[in-house]
Amino acid sequence: MLYGIKEDKDQNIWHYDIDNLLSVLYGRSTAVADAIRPGGRFNPAKTRPVLVKLQSVWDRQIILTNAHKLAKTDEFKRMLIKPDQSLTEQCQANLSRLKIKVDKQGKWTSVIDGSLVLCLLMVDGICVYSVDVGYVKRQDDL
Repeated sequence: MLYGIKEDKDQNIWHYDIDNLLSVLYGRSTAVADAIRPGGRFNPAKTRPVLVKLQSVWDRQIILTNAHKLAKTDEFKRMLIKPDQSLTEQCQANLSRLKIKVDKQGKWTSVIDGSLVLCLLMVDGICVYSVDVGYVKRQDDL
């Protein structure tokens, strides 16, 4: 999954951006089997992620290994590459990242019921994230 590729109705424009990005990471041009933008319709105010399917697993591994190079390149500094994950895997990774972040702030956290259906993250006794519903809106935020 590529994040930060600008939206354009002309697919050739954002496909060209993808080819440039992958060339920087791979060191040479690499064949893309398919590239699609999952989600809703074109909206110039939003930037949807791009799901890129490569020709081989080896190409994928090299590009994911070199993804850290994007931060050092001015042209691609605001772009991010992550492996494609199922919704359950994404939610579990979000839960883990959020727990680590809150733990570093010195707040009390607890993961309740390790199952993916009811797994909750509590911060100072308040539920802030649930794997099944995502971020939980608190009453004082309404």
